[in-house]
Amino acid sequence: MHAVQLGLRSDLQFYWGTAALSALLDNTPPYLTFLVGALGLQGLSMDNAAPMSEFIARHDHYLVAISPVSGH
Repeated sequence: MHAVQLGLRSDLQFYWGTAALSALLDNTPPYLTFLVGALGLQGLSMDNAAPMSEFIARHDHYLVAISPVSGH
């Protein structure tokens, strides 16, 4: 839900944001941080796993942007 407040709206912003944090931290924290941000843009939360498959089907471009950079 805070992705908009951080200025994250595009796949490219998610890609470079994840890359920047992954350069400084282990890969998992940036991956989860940006995954939660992408979920928040869609009004979803990590607290509810049920809509995750729908998120992946409709918004896989976020995962494509986040995953290669963070090593997942």
